[in-house]
Amino acid sequence: MSFLPGRDLFQTRSELGKPQNGLLALVTMGVTATLVIAFFFFFDGLFIGSTLISQGIVMFVGQILVAQMILRRDQLRARWGIRAFAIAFRWLALPGLTCILIGVAHFAWIEGARIVPREIAIIPFVYLLGSGILLWVRAVITFGIDNLSLMYVYFPNESRLVNSNVYSILRHPVYSAVLRFVFALVLWNGSAFALFAGCVAPIAMTVWLRWAEEAELIERFGDGYREYRARVPAFFNLNPKTWVGLWRFLVRGNKSQAGE
Repeated sequence: MSFLPGRDLFQTRSELGKPQNGLLALVTMGVTATLVIAFFFFFDGLFIGSTLISQGIVMFVGQILVAQMILRRDQLRARWGIRAFAIAFRWLALPGLTCILIGVAHFAWIEGARIVPREIAIIPFVYLLGSGILLWVRAVITFGIDNLSLMYVYFPNESRLVNSNVYSILRHPVYSAVLRFVFALVLWNGSAFALFAGCVAPIAMTVWLRWAEEAELIERFGDGYREYRARVPAFFNLNPKTWVGLWRFLVRGNKSQAGE
């Protein structure tokens, strides 16, 4: 089994296996990252609270771009045919994901006076960062680059069904990992503005999921997914009975059983 399941299929369908396309993707991400960082440095200090506005703008733009990859799939397929995924991933997903990545990093330097002492924040910071890294790595290894890139939206017949016990604990392990990074950086920052932005992050992600990704899942799976969504939390499971199962997944991968 490949360390990164779905890599070969993803490289073919995204056309990133071709050196010129891979280079173009890197340039696209580099230009996007440069523009976003420049925007933060320019806008953050304009007035009190401008750092929150810049954070909201960048995350909103990133989520809109990625959402368009899902919501416009029929139009893109009608125009580009089999190349629709490659076009959408290159010009919508990559810039959008870059915006989100830099936006997540921005939580560490959102301006404002520290109100959470670092000696208090250090233990939850280490826990959230460590569990976030483990969850991200396990999710990538378990679900594969083809699933995580939303390739299944364009090629449902080529999608791989991943039967992972973590799905009985969390609906969206990757997004849970991202929120753990966010909360860790918020605690590291410790400012009131960062804490406020951190509280808004899961709300914004929930709205995005309902609007884009989960709408597509309901379209495919109907009431079965609605029932699953009502039963299993999206990002954090507060039931202590599931914690052992989650940590088994983090440490051992998909060999564990769900929390009893």
